[in-house]
Amino acid sequence: MRVSAVEALAQSHSPEHVEFLRERALDRNSKVRVAALHALGAYRSRDLLPFLIERFQGDDSYLAQAEALRGIGTSGDPDLAGFLRKAATIKSPRNVLKDAAEAALVQVNSTPGTKCEDCSPRAAVASTSSN
Repeated sequence: MRVSAVEALAQSHSPEHVEFLRERALDRNSKVRVAALHALGAYRSRDLLPFLIERFQGDDSYLAQAEALRGIGTSGDPDLAGFLRKAATIKSPRNVLKDAAEAALVQVNSTPGTKCEDCSPRAAVASTSSN
């Protein structure tokens, strides 16, 4: 039921739902987290990058981590290409992280973007390597 609620809200793309989706991205159920991260990625907002990076680094579900990577890709921020290349090297069942990171790389390399001021790729990669 919680997954359905998140999926329904995702269709609206309303800014007023972002906080609810962020909370659901911390849910105890990984399917709810995946749905929430997918919905947040659909906003294509660079403002959500620090949160998506944190969820990639902090979630214990490969599927949720992969959805966070895809969300990072939708931002189109080419400054995160190094972060995504590093993420693509992380081992996971069925290469789910590698595939998500490579899909995100295609998006950031093909979308014109400006620099993300809230999340430098060096800091993001450093945080990943310390986990």
